[in-house]
Amino acid sequence: MTPVNPCCCNNDVEDTDILVDDSDSGSVLSDDSVLPNYDRVETHTEPPKCLYEACRRNDAPGLRAIMERGVTREEVMELDINGRNGLMLAVSKGFVDIVTLLHVCPYVDINHQDNDGNTALMISAQAGFITILNYILNYYSDVDTEVRDPRGFTALIKAGLQGREECVSALLMHGADMHAMDLVQGKGLKDWVLKTGRFETFIRLRRLQTRPAAEQFCESYVPEWPELKHLITKATAPKTATQKLRQRIRDSLSFNFPQDPQDNGVMDQMVRITTSIHSPLVTLGCRPLCPTSPPEMGKRRLAVPELMAKYSGKELEESVVSHSSGSVLSTSPSLVSATSVSLTSCCSERKESIAGGRSFIPRSMVHRNSIFPSGCIPKIEVTKTGEPTPKKKKKKKNHKGYLEPPVWKYKEAKEERKREKREKEEKEKKDKKDKSKKSDAWSVSSAGSKLLTLLLALKMLYVAKTQKTEMGHSALVPVAITAVFLWIAAIEAGAMDDEKLLCTCENTKGTCANGTCRGDYCFYNWVHGQEERGCFSAHNYREQCYTRFERFYVSCCKVNMCNTDITPPPSIDGVVTTSPPVPARPELWIAISLLLLIVAVCVICVVLFLRFRRTHCKLKNSDDHDVTMLKVPQGEDPTYGDIFDEFCTSGSGTGLPYLVQRTMARQISLVECVGKGRYGEVWRGTWMGESVAVKIFSSRDEQSWFRETEIYNTVQLRHDNILGFIASDMTSKNSSTQLWLVTHFHELGSLYDFLQYSSLEPESCLKMCLSVACGLVHLHTEIVSSQEKPAIAHRDLKSRNILVKRNGQCCIADLGLAVIHSQSSDYLDVGNNPRVGTKRYMAPEVLDETIRMDIFESYKQTDIWALGLVFWELSRRTIVNGIVEEYRPPFFDLVPSDPSFEEMKKVVCVDQQRPSLHNRLHSHPILAAIVKIMKESWFQSPSARLTALRIRKTLSKLDHNSDYNIEKLKEEV
Repeated sequence: MTPVNPCCCNNDVEDTDILVDDSDSGSVLSDDSVLPNYDRVETHTEPPKCLYEACRRNDAPGLRAIMERGVTREEVMELDINGRNGLMLAVSKGFVDIVTLLHVCPYVDINHQDNDGNTALMISAQAGFITILNYILNYYSDVDTEVRDPRGFTALIKAGLQGREECVSALLMHGADMHAMDLVQGKGLKDWVLKTGRFETFIRLRRLQTRPAAEQFCESYVPEWPELKHLITKATAPKTATQKLRQRIRDSLSFNFPQDPQDNGVMDQMVRITTSIHSPLVTLGCRPLCPTSPPEMGKRRLAVPELMAKYSGKELEESVVSHSSGSVLSTSPSLVSATSVSLTSCCSERKESIAGGRSFIPRSMVHRNSIFPSGCIPKIEVTKTGEPTPKKKKKKKNHKGYLEPPVWKYKEAKEERKREKREKEEKEKKDKKDKSKKSDAWSVSSAGSKLLTLLLALKMLYVAKTQKTEMGHSALVPVAITAVFLWIAAIEAGAMDDEKLLCTCENTKGTCANGTCRGDYCFYNWVHGQEERGCFSAHNYREQCYTRFERFYVSCCKVNMCNTDITPPPSIDGVVTTSPPVPARPELWIAISLLLLIVAVCVICVVLFLRFRRTHCKLKNSDDHDVTMLKVPQGEDPTYGDIFDEFCTSGSGTGLPYLVQRTMARQISLVECVGKGRYGEVWRGTWMGESVAVKIFSSRDEQSWFRETEIYNTVQLRHDNILGFIASDMTSKNSSTQLWLVTHFHELGSLYDFLQYSSLEPESCLKMCLSVACGLVHLHTEIVSSQEKPAIAHRDLKSRNILVKRNGQCCIADLGLAVIHSQSSDYLDVGNNPRVGTKRYMAPEVLDETIRMDIFESYKQTDIWALGLVFWELSRRTIVNGIVEEYRPPFFDLVPSDPSFEEMKKVVCVDQQRPSLHNRLHSHPILAAIVKIMKESWFQSPSARLTALRIRKTLSKLDHNSDYNIEKLKEEV
């Protein structure tokens, strides 16, 4: 179907209104949106005149009125300039109400693909709209989950690329193929998930694969737990003192972090039993239509209209019968005709059909805002299970006229006293046994705590000693002091445990063991003639020893068995006879220890902060933040060492470390757009406090992004005159994929922009020409070593692809069309990019199509042709004898601003014309030498042109004889 103007019934609406409509009202936004959002509020006074306009406005009442009026196939499948119909537009913007209304609309093609090959299912899966995705899978008929876009991506792969875990789970449980491969890279879902760093999605896939079938929803499932007996036996088994000590040590050294329920554990079994088909909770809440076929990953699941069309009314009525003791809902659904055009009757019939299918509508699909079409929310009737029938109590027979045995009350009282005495003796025995166990456990735990404290102190001293060289003596001394105080505290605690007093114990409660007890104080008290002796701990001695009232006497002492011979005085008037002791103040030692620990931690933090700040300052003061360059050892070729001299050092030796892409994108904040082109945009962003350049490719230029990322990751490619590469990433914005390339940021911009407003001195021109030639030499040269670098031809060298650095040099950028060649491996990688170079800079052999595509030297010779044109642009803006010309591109006087292929072929190949050279250039020795290089770079025969190495050597000799003033160039900038 050919795209037509959206809302053809409204002539006042134009395509531009649709393109600029990015309103986010009523939509579900993606969590990966990183570009600035622009909110626009649109007010519409007139009702929508067509279905597409209602979908674009998110006007649910207007859409319902249009559907009740009647629609045609052409109106439903009306497309915009992007090839999207009203349903796809509503899905991309997250309009839930529109999607729920369109599922009863006739002629809707749910599998329709737009110009980019996306379907409504792909758009919802990629954007993470789980509500819309579930609704499409459950209520739209004939949904094809295996539709592919031009790159071979399915909806499942797109959801995995963006890390949409819930969407991936829903698609897999609906029957999507997890093993499907894309057509370009030949990778599956797991490969793309790992490549893009979506680790949460990968963990979700592993969990789904461990239990692919929900067997608890099957009718034949029996909720048994074979491991229950073993777990009960293990939990109730008695433990020895050694096992208790080992468990105490394990609990003190371990940390309790939240974790998922264990397989076949208590929580896992409780969830499986309560969610099974035999559970009364699930039986009352829902009744499955197919109890013998549980949901399973990879198995196609029918939508609600397909189920209603497959089963008859009688089968639907029988399917809602409870499998246990639930209530029975007897309804006879009426099926909706899918061929009717007017939907006036469909809305009324829909109310009746919903009653028949209410038992298998998923609870997760219930939405607070008209999730059910036509505003018909089904009424769910749940009846509780009736009370069990009470058992009839047997009536006692009245033995009238029979003799009954007498009841002797004194015998009942005697038996009651015996029973109470027996229970009291058993309780006393149990209390004595518990006290003996507690005393043993206390002694064991005291020894264990001493041992743990000693180990902790020794470990701190060992760590402090091993880290002495890193942290210095300032951190070693506080750590050692803290460890010593911990050991002293443990010794004091042990000494306090050993110094417990042995006291006489006499009371009426029966809590004394062998007439003695141990504590911090021994006491004797006399209350109204009742005597009591015992012991208590030190924390409550004040309220025990210094209480006074009439006919009460208490005496406390701190000597073994000191309360044995104490007797009350002749007259008791409530006077306290024990003098309060001087407190030992143990909290003072605790406060000193904590203070020293805090001071030690603060000193360590200050030292680490100062070291980090010094390292950061060193990095900030370095020029361009480039890594240190390594020189490759010279080989037998005498010219090989000249390539890597002080003018043209190469490579970092090992390349850049790989950065996790998803964390890289989320740490970058886009600030401003600094450039736009036919292949994307360039933004200035901030990353870790530094400015970076973010080149954003459109989805149709994916091959350029892949190619440039692949080349930038080449070992030993990093160079002063090659644009520094940081990372690449894949993200999404407004349901569309964006490809990012993050590089170093150079505020002066490209050489094309720099020459528009700046003129050069001859020395500045020479320096720029030398830096460009140096970068091109590094690309063209193959390095054979332990980490080799292949030879690279640029194929799109021009002033727009050369950036100007603050030190007056240039660096080459945009390697999306580069060609890779390795002579040692004997391979030539041209790439699979349909994009071609700039026609204005094409060499004659490219224009007349006589270039040898299978020979790498041919591509290098085309770069030399383009290099001569770049030198011509630089020489035109160079001041000689006070004369300078305004900037013009090459062949500006021979071809128009955007020349065609045939126009350039006529000028360069047929007429064999070259850019004109001003006479003033011959009057300066540097410019005269550059003019000679340009002429030798423009030979019609490719083999007669100079090489990049020869050009670099010639310019380096000129640079040795000139006095280049870098400060003057900075003043000009």
